[in-house]
Parts: sequence; C-alpha cells; structure tokens
Amino acid sequence: MTEITDKKEAIDNFKNMDKEISLHDVSDDLRADKEVVIAALERKPDDLWVASDELKADKEVVMIAVKLGGYNIQNASEDLQKDKDLAIAAVNQDGTAISALIDEWKNDKEIALIAVKQDGRALSDVSSDLQADREIVISAVTNWGSALEYAYEKLQANKEVVLTAVQKNIPEPDYEIDERTVTAGLALEYASADLQADREVVETAVTENGKAIRYASNELQADKDLALKAVSGLGGALAFVSDDLKADKEVVMEAVKQDGNALRDASEDLRNDKEVVMTALAMQDMFYFEYASDQLRADKEVALAAVSSYGSSFSELSEELQNDKEVAIAAANNDGNIVKDLPESLLYDECILEAARKQILESIKESPRRFVSIADKWKADKEITLIAVKDPDSYDTLEYASEELRSDIDVVCAAVEADGRALQYASEELQNNKDVISKAKKGFLPLLKNNPDEYRYIPKSLSNDKELAMIAVQSFGNHLEHASENLRGDKEVVLAAVKNHGYALEYASEELRADKEIVMAGKGGALEYASDELRDDKEVVLAAVKDTAYTIEYASEKLQADPDVIKASEGK
Repeated sequence: MTEITDKKEAIDNFKNMDKEISLHDVSDDLRADKEVVIAALERKPDDLWVASDELKADKEVVMIAVKLGGYNIQNASEDLQKDKDLAIAAVNQDGTAISALIDEWKNDKEIALIAVKQDGRALSDVSSDLQADREIVISAVTNWGSALEYAYEKLQANKEVVLTAVQKNIPEPDYEIDERTVTAGLALEYASADLQADREVVETAVTENGKAIRYASNELQADKDLALKAVSGLGGALAFVSDDLKADKEVVMEAVKQDGNALRDASEDLRNDKEVVMTALAMQDMFYFEYASDQLRADKEVALAAVSSYGSSFSELSEELQNDKEVAIAAANNDGNIVKDLPESLLYDECILEAARKQILESIKESPRRFVSIADKWKADKEITLIAVKDPDSYDTLEYASEELRSDIDVVCAAVEADGRALQYASEELQNNKDVISKAKKGFLPLLKNNPDEYRYIPKSLSNDKELAMIAVQSFGNHLEHASENLRGDKEVVLAAVKNHGYALEYASEELRADKEIVMAGKGGALEYASDELRDDKEVVLAAVKDTAYTIEYASEKLQADPDVIKASEGK
C-alpha cells in the first residue's frame, strides 16, 4: 500500500472496516496527529506502539488503546505506565494484563483485586506478598479454580480457599460454559497433601469433575463411594481409582455406562465379563470392543452387539466370526464398507452385498462427501456415484470415482453441471467432449459470477471460453494469467483486463503488449510490460508516470532523462 499522507483520507480509511489499513500505512506526520491516531486505535488498539512518542505520552490517547486492549499499556510512555488510572483500566479490560504493568502496580492490592476478579489467572503475576493475601487468592480461585497453583503454600493448605477453588463458580445464570467450568474440580491438584486426603474437599472436587479423583490421596482413590461418584459423572475417571476398584463390577459398570472407553481401565477379569463388555459396546464405538478379552471377542453374541453398534469392528473379529454370515449381514447393515474385509467365502454373497449397498446408498444420500472414503467397490457403482457427484458442495468428488465412471458421460455430465470445476477429473476424452464442455460451462458460470476468483481454478477445457474470461478479468485483471493463450491474444479480453489492473499486461500476448491503445488503458501499471517501442513513446510514458510516479524506471533511458517526464513523475 502507498503511504497515506492526507489526513482526511487516513481517517476515512480507518473508519471503513472494509479497508485493510493500519497506522503503519500512514506517514510519520500523521502518526503524530492525535485525531488520526485515535481513529486508528479505535480500529486496531495494538497500533499504539506505532504512534509518535508525543502521543504515547498523551493520557487520552493511551486510555483509548488500553480500554480496548489492556496489554497496550506497555507501549505507553514511562510516565504513563506509572499512572494508576491507566493501570486500573488495563486490568479492567483484561485481568492478565497485570503482567504488563510495572512492579509497583503488581503489588497494589486494589489493582490486583480488579485483575483477579476479571481473570483468576492474573494471580500468577501479582507480587508474592499478594499471592499470600487471602482476599486476593479467594477472589482469584472464585473466578478460576486452578489459579490455586499460584497461591502461597499456606493458602493451598487452607480448607476454605481450596473448597472455593474446586467448586464450579458460575457468577450468573447465563454464564457461558468455558474452560473455567470444564476444569472445575481439577484445582485439587494444587491443594496441600492434607487437603487431598480430606474427604469433604475431595468429594466436592469429584462432584464437579470426576477426573479430580486423580489428585486425591491413595486412601481416597480406594474409597468406593467416592469412586462411584467420580465415574458416574465421568467414566474416564476409572483410570485414577485404585486397582481394587478397577476390579469392582459395580464401579466398572457405572463407568462404562458413562463412557464405554472406560473398559480399557477395567481389570482383566471384568474385561472378560460379558455384561460389562455388552454395556460398553452399547456406547457405539469400535474402540471399546478392542478392550474386550480375546474370549469375548470370539463370542458371537458380543460380536453381533459390536458390529451392530459399529460395523467396522468387523475387522477386529476372529476369523471364525468373520466367516459367519449372520454377523457379516449385521455389520453390513451398519457399515457398507465392511465389504473390503469380507473373507473369500462371503465375498460374493448377495444378501451381504445387498445390505452393504443399501447402507452405503443411505449414507451417501445423507452426506455425499462420504463418497471419498467408501470402499472402492462402491466407487465403481454408477447409482451411488451419481448421487455423490451431484452434490454442489463437493466439486472434487468425481476425482474419487472409478476410472470407468470418470469416462461415463452420464456421471461426468452430472458432476460438471453441479460444479464446472469437476471437469478436470473427467477422462481426457470427455474433457474434450463438446456436450460435456457445454454443461461444464453451465456449471461454472454461476460459480464465477458469485466469486470471480474461482477463475484461478478453471479447467483447461474452459480456459478458452471468452464469456467466462471476460467475467473474470473485469473483476481482477490478473486473472488473464489463467486464460488460454488464444484469449491472451484477444484484444477485447486483454483490454478489459488492463483497464481493471494495468499489471495484467504481463500475461498478454507479445503482439498486444505493443498495442498503444491497450498500454494506454493500463496506465502506470502496464508500462513495465509494454514493448520497448512503447516504453520509448513519450505520450505513453507521460500518461504512465502521471498515474504512478515510480513507473518512470520502466521508461526508455532517453525518456527517463526527459524534463517533461521528470516533471510529470514529480507531480509538477
């Protein structure tokens, strides 16, 4: 971007949110202009550091930046970094901005309280004296329980403080769920060993987050009531209870009811317990089946439950069960892709193939993009492929079809009508088929009108279409680069391109780079790519440098020394 020197232009641009601009883009004089800088900061407060030193020392200016981004106080003058009003404004905007304050304010209780109430994590940056202040710490852990990590050791051993930290603290009914609530209870990690062994504290923590039992004492990790409380809220908490409780069926059953993956942490005996495994499998994920004992993975009832919940678990079955037709049909009804894992004995079974195909058809109708990952057998199925390629949001679907279907005119026509870009994935023969090209243009035209930048991806077979090229270059001249060689030699197309963007002349034919009308239409941007003859044409060069002064460097040596040209480049 050319440096902006005009005050009104700068302010207007800062107020126009569609403009890509920052304080870096204006002259040094404007960076010292209070009105300009304020307009810039209201758009991008981080630009304070670019402002003049004088304005970095202006309290009004700095206050605007700090109220929009607390950390910007670090870019204020040294004197203003000592200003308490600004320090308060900074931590009000972002509690963690206390890290950017001078040490004096990190030890100021008023400022520290504001900071930790805004964001409990600010406790990490207050002075050590204030990390030992009960009021400060209570305020911090109320906002963010895990701020307990930064509290003075004695306060990590204070029951009231720790109970506050491990509880979910939601200040208002519509409080947005965020990391503070998700990690509730886990502050137990930072409590003293005595409090990690305190039943009331641990029970409070695991009630909020079952995983908190991870930080409880060994004795409490072996407490069945606490374990049940933990796993009933979060099945994965089973990983952190004692080994004895991992072998307790009641505890394990409660865990796998919440999360089938908890089966992984159950004792070996319970991973061989049919009821436990069946309960885990009801959670519908193949990975849970992986943790069942070898004995149960060979059990037909268990296998049927597994493949009915998650068909791809068919690949995890014993050889005997993979050859069981009933099991295979159950798997196919859930996942048609199991055909790739079928044993030779069932490879051509009509019942299984029919069930699998039906499932794939329904799956593709629901989400055509799934075509990309289905078994190759179905990528060669014309009906399935036709459904997939008609999806207007997946132009590259045709790429994944079988070679035979990429040569099928019905499939290709359906694909290119949905999105003309699909033409590039058709067989070479069909890419040059007139009917296909016509349909591809029909599919590409609305896409291009909506977003002319899509011309960058135009299939080669469409790159010679003048109508499409005109739409593209009238939006952005440099799209001429993607047009065919023939169209880069078409005067009407090139003229439209350089009128939009003079630099587009780079992609024009040699003949048209020597066309005076075209070069004049491209103004300053075109001169660099004009023929030697036209770069020695005074009329052309004068028009160019009047438009863009620096283009004088592309004029002939003779004209670079011409007084009229020099004056024109200097704006005289």
